Amino acid sequence: MSDFVNQFSIARIKLDQSKYKKGYMYISTLVGTNKEKILDFRYFVDDNEIFIPTNIGFRISGECVKDCLSELLEDYKEIDVTCCLSKSKKLKIRHLNGQYGEAVDVRYYLTTDAYDGWSYKGIRFSVNNYIELQNHIRVFLDKELNTVNYKNLFQGKIISPKYPKKNLKAEYCVKKTSSKKAGKGKYVASELESIINSKNGS
Repeated sequence: MSDFVNQFSIARIKLDQSKYKKGYMYISTLVGTNKEKILDFRYFVDDNEIFIPTNIGFRISGECVKDCLSELLEDYKEIDVTCCLSKSKKLKIRHLNGQYGEAVDVRYYLTTDAYDGWSYKGIRFSVNNYIELQNHIRVFLDKELNTVNYKNLFQGKIISPKYPKKNLKAEYCVKKTSSKKAGKGKYVASELESIINSKNGS
């Protein structure tokens, strides 16, 4: 059972890479039963027929939220910063310019007994997508991280049990979710947790 009582999406971005063509990266807030606020940046398969959260993304929480958002607003050129440090992980924001072109990569580096290395679940943004992300963050900071006057982009959406014939698990790292419809006032938090808490999480 999820420890989160609500999830509110403030923005979505259509990522440029072809592997994300079936959906969007959503920026959402989660509020826990302990009142802790978490920001989740997550790719969802969403093509008007299916709506499924994936494990592709990252989240920031607690005291590091404002500091990390400030780091995300830095000039993307040559950025190489770390935030959300703990004993087992740290969030790295890196400007990359290699064989796959220019990009900004945001993902956790994990240090555990079982694994020491990069999480495969982060997001590599094109420069245009990263600038769009920064614009959404600036507005949200101007609103003091308050969702008032935002429309919840998750409102009315239901986790879909419908899968096309194609193997979505391979293409999108999607994990099959419950076929139960979300009740009024509930969004995607409970279904999302089992996906992002799988191996090499965050």
